[in-house]
Amino acid sequence: MGGIIIMTEKDLEKIKVMQQLLEKQITQEQAAKVLSISDRQVRNIFKRYKELGDQGVISKKIGRASNNHLSEDLKRQALKIIAAMYSDFGPTLAHEKLKENHGITISVESVRQLMITCNLWIPKGAPDPVVHRLRPRRPFFGELMQADGSKHRWFEDRGPECTLLVLIDDATSSTARLLFVPTETLEGYFELVKGFFIETGLPLAVYTDRFAVFEVMRKNPSLEEPALTQFERALRELDIKLIECV
Repeated sequence: MGGIIIMTEKDLEKIKVMQQLLEKQITQEQAAKVLSISDRQVRNIFKRYKELGDQGVISKKIGRASNNHLSEDLKRQALKIIAAMYSDFGPTLAHEKLKENHGITISVESVRQLMITCNLWIPKGAPDPVVHRLRPRRPFFGELMQADGSKHRWFEDRGPECTLLVLIDDATSSTARLLFVPTETLEGYFELVKGFFIETGLPLAVYTDRFAVFEVMRKNPSLEEPALTQFERALRELDIKLIECV
């Protein structure tokens, strides 16, 4: 039965050495030196090669997710919470807060890598950033509001799991408005910003991530006109700029 076999360069090298070993062009000791492995490992690989051919040499790890692999949903949830509540914390303390306050258990190193990726943490000894510099904060309250949501069991056993929508002022990092909703929806964000606009006033811009509720859902978008989301169209009517995280 035909099929596609995926292998690495190391696998190709092993196959070549096993072929030479099968044809008695080299000894097991020589094969071990070429592959930088022990004689015992060579014997095991050679046994599988004779039984299964090339397939017996290919690493069984190919295509498998690492045991330490984090799901995209978990990464996104952790990053949202860190950005909203612990952006000034170091990875170790952020890790502790995620575990204690939100029931998210991931390693300190995973938290560190997530924070580095999103410029929430700059490791010691890292070269000075040249291209990806941290964006300077706006100088005044209300100029830029960051909108985000975090799904969690906020009420523990006293209520169902829900989503906390939040507006955070960019200049001061203060929480401007909170809203609990069953799930993260466009209608929820409309209600969140509406309450802030009425009580406080209109900001110059609103910052969001590229979550699905902000995406354009049009089957045949015009090539001449820019595709606007409902959220962006509503903000434009109020002369508010929408900034989306890439």
